[in-house]
Amino acid sequence: MITIAISSEIYDPFFFENEEIKIDTDLLDSIELKELFIHEIAFFAGMNTIRPWENPETFIPELLQKWHELQKEIKTLFDQRNNRDTIYPMKRGIGFLIEFIFWSNGMPAKKLNEVNINGLQIKPVNSLERIQFLMKRPNIYPSFAQLCELMEEQQKQYSKFIAMQNAKTKKK
Repeated sequence: MITIAISSEIYDPFFFENEEIKIDTDLLDSIELKELFIHEIAFFAGMNTIRPWENPETFIPELLQKWHELQKEIKTLFDQRNNRDTIYPMKRGIGFLIEFIFWSNGMPAKKLNEVNINGLQIKPVNSLERIQFLMKRPNIYPSFAQLCELMEEQQKQYSKFIAMQNAKTKKK
């Protein structure tokens, strides 16, 4: 375990309680997504790490698998009307969405006000406004429904992009 200062490019108090984080260095070379933004934190700190944004076709399926597991957990909490306990899993889900959007575009995830997310090629419609809605009230059911829609829309946009890339490659 090492302690790393979280770069201003990725630090957002919505996701992190402190400006430093303890990281298991074994996770830096792992495809497992146990910590949000772990590869970005290491990357912006100048450390060697896997870069999921350079190989999204390998990492995005893992991210989506983690999302589907988390989605079931969040749904159960809302079904039990346990809204207070949804905050952490919802923050994690929002983090997965942000990683998904940036990785789909071949970029490391960044704090939303650090980049023009609406300028990205692969993204859901009105992404920034919708993500800001989620971050304002993560523990209400409409936020969960919106998060599910955003993940589904991003998956469709990414699949469409991959299909178009494959079609271009076949034409050559």
